[in-house]
Amino acid sequence: MNSDFIWVEKYRPKTIDDCILPESTKTMFREFLNKGEIPNMLLAGPPGIGKTTVAKALCNELDAVPAKSRARCAANCAVPAVPA
Repeated sequence: MNSDFIWVEKYRPKTIDDCILPESTKTMFREFLNKGEIPNMLLAGPPGIGKTTVAKALCNELDAVPAKSRARCAANCAVPAVPA
């Protein structure tokens, strides 16, 4: 399926400069890009604040392939009850 088919993907910011972020945060991400590497990061926050968008924008600018996160899967998996 073409990613332009999904509205959210079509209009998702492609670069850090396109993202709406505090200037101090943009500066930090630009420094990562200038160095050409991204340190290990944990992006946390409520749904819809741009965690995935920022991660994809960083990867786009470095021509990297974003890795799929297993955190969402792990958070949604049911843990079987342990018998007492």
